[in-house]
Amino acid sequence: MLHYPLTSYTISSDHELLDKENHISFEVRKILEGIQPDVLKGKSYLLKKLPRLIKQNPRVPVFKNLLATVHKERGEIEQAFKANRWLVKEHPNYLFGRLNLAVEYLDTAPEKIPGILGESMELQALYPNRKEFHIEEFIAFNQIAALYFLAINDLRQAEIRLEMMQSISPEHPKTNYLQERIQQFKLTDHSENQKIMQAHQAPKFNFPLQVQWLYEEDHDFPKNKIATILRLDRKPLIEDLKKVLQDSIIRFNYFIEEEDEIDFLLFPIHAIFFLEELEAEKALPEILEVLSQNEEYYEIIFGDFINEIVNSIIYSFGEHHLDQFFNFLKQPRIYTFSKSYISEAMLLLLKEKPNLREKVQAHYKSLLETFIEKKDDKTLVDQLAYGLIVSDIVELRMNALYPEIKKLYQLRLVDEDVCGTIEEVKKDIFSDPDQIQKDYSLPTASIYGKYEIWKKNYEDFLENEFKELEDEFGNLFDDDIFDDFEEDEDF
Repeated sequence: MLHYPLTSYTISSDHELLDKENHISFEVRKILEGIQPDVLKGKSYLLKKLPRLIKQNPRVPVFKNLLATVHKERGEIEQAFKANRWLVKEHPNYLFGRLNLAVEYLDTAPEKIPGILGESMELQALYPNRKEFHIEEFIAFNQIAALYFLAINDLRQAEIRLEMMQSISPEHPKTNYLQERIQQFKLTDHSENQKIMQAHQAPKFNFPLQVQWLYEEDHDFPKNKIATILRLDRKPLIEDLKKVLQDSIIRFNYFIEEEDEIDFLLFPIHAIFFLEELEAEKALPEILEVLSQNEEYYEIIFGDFINEIVNSIIYSFGEHHLDQFFNFLKQPRIYTFSKSYISEAMLLLLKEKPNLREKVQAHYKSLLETFIEKKDDKTLVDQLAYGLIVSDIVELRMNALYPEIKKLYQLRLVDEDVCGTIEEVKKDIFSDPDQIQKDYSLPTASIYGKYEIWKKNYEDFLENEFKELEDEFGNLFDDDIFDDFEEDEDF
């Protein structure tokens, strides 16, 4: 029996785990083993035998699953779908029934799949009370999740699932199949149909009226509306806020085409503020998915306020989820400054919570070792990002990491324009520690304080921008500016 320890659950190859979950006795196991070869051949006698077995064993979902499989193998796709829908209705917690249903929608309506497999597309999130999963459950779930992400043109998330599958069962047929699909995807130009694949329909919310406020309000979010939202039932509210974040990704193209003023696509920031106030740590995967978006998303959604937002996220969720943030930094194809914002936020976290220093340093060590190990991975190597991260380590005076930093320099993986030569790095990292100067009030504020700070920052930004224009062009409201124009009666 094999066990693979993951962050929050274990993967086992022990079939007794599935038998226990699916009410399979020793006698039922013998029956299943006896008919399995004929199921894969679509033998017609099973269309009579399986209904009898289902009637005799109503608590065993596998027989219904096999009935759907037989129809599928015989090319009777509609009957297979009907059998599977019956399976899902009778056994809603049976994973393979859900996966079959997701497959049905892959080509026709992929936007329905998160409603079947969970908004975060994570196995543990779908079954939060389980601490152990069979390897076939793990492989099958992540294969379908990856195929879903390919269907919505999210290659990065699909590759993450493939990497997980390869780490557990690299030779599994489903792993090999997914690898081939991803290779085919890369050879196809998806730029033309990206707009088509993105959904235009808003999610269905538990609290549609209150959630709509997030789409309508700007930096000056009314306090009475904030209070009203916070009084809503916590669990369904968090579900809605997670959907808002996903909506900002799925319908991003739609929003920037439909909105007259794209400067005011602020609803993801509202959702993050509320999730922080609710201490909704289980929403971290959705938040990290937002932070993994490209430069255009960052500019339109976050603008110049991104540092404060990421600092706030790290302050709220960093202490107990350092592994997730540093795993994010190890992922390929992540926007350069997205990584730097997270790394820089660690300075503020350690200023506020210095007891975390040893843990943060251990994570940085693992991160640098990953950079060194994957020195030839062009999807990961980013000299500018590496330089910014090294600068943060130097500012934290984590001189125990100097050997790893030196190795990065020897491999020419660091942009010296960012953090200086290796001699300069050595001098600074071994010097007396300075007071960390990062001083943001936003992270430690309540949600009401966050909005006050955000509003003030935005007003200051507009004032400074206006002042710069006046410095360059003179008084923009000079009454004499119109003197050179002749009066026009038709004007």
